[in-house]
Amino acid sequence: MVAPRDLRPYLGYWIDDIASRTDDPQDDLWTCCILSYIAFYGYKGIQELFEVYGHNIRPGGDVFSHFLGRVANDDIGKVLNTLWSRS
Repeated sequence: MVAPRDLRPYLGYWIDDIASRTDDPQDDLWTCCILSYIAFYGYKGIQELFEVYGHNIRPGGDVFSHFLGRVANDDIGKVLNTLWSRS
């Protein structure tokens, strides 16, 4: 078996980078879209892996909610906000 700590050197940087807050609206939109993709298609293992590293990327979670709030006025953000406000 592989433990989460065994993956940290290989995946930790990318997981932290994807979940990190930025001042770039385009990066916020990209992150919101990728998190929406993960949630919509039910990649629960990815969500659980992010949680192991301290990032709740599920809809309603702190990371997801942050990025969704940052893009709420963007056209794509409005669609995503409508989609996730119903779930």
